[in-house]
Amino acid sequence: MRTTTYSCDVAIVGAGAAGLSLAWRLLDPPPGVRPPDVVLVDAPPGPLRPPDRTWCYWEAGEGDYEPLLTASWRRLRVRAPDGSGAARDFGGLRYKMLRSGHFEQGIRPRLAGLRRVRGWPNTSTTGRTARS
Repeated sequence: MRTTTYSCDVAIVGAGAAGLSLAWRLLDPPPGVRPPDVVLVDAPPGPLRPPDRTWCYWEAGEGDYEPLLTASWRRLRVRAPDGSGAARDFGGLRYKMLRSGHFEQGIRPRLAGLRRVRGWPNTSTTGRTARS
């Protein structure tokens, strides 16, 4: 059985919204702070990889992921059973939609120097740990 060992400052397990957002932030530290050595552990292509997801969130003004958004809304319309209804402004907030595929594709250049591990050592395609 072959085992690979990685030495790093931070290991992020999972390349979903939380993992990729954390990597994004860690690789852009404040001035004068050394970026940590980060390893991102991700599911390999195949049945272990989750399907694309859609994330929605509220945010005031422009955010870091603005160019990656699929859609955003400033107004909400609630309709009564008779079809009447008024649109309301969200004030300074926008409701934003981001698809996981666009997100990963869009931040890939920024994460180019990041070490990525595809899958856990000793895992089969069914996700069960192999025994020796």
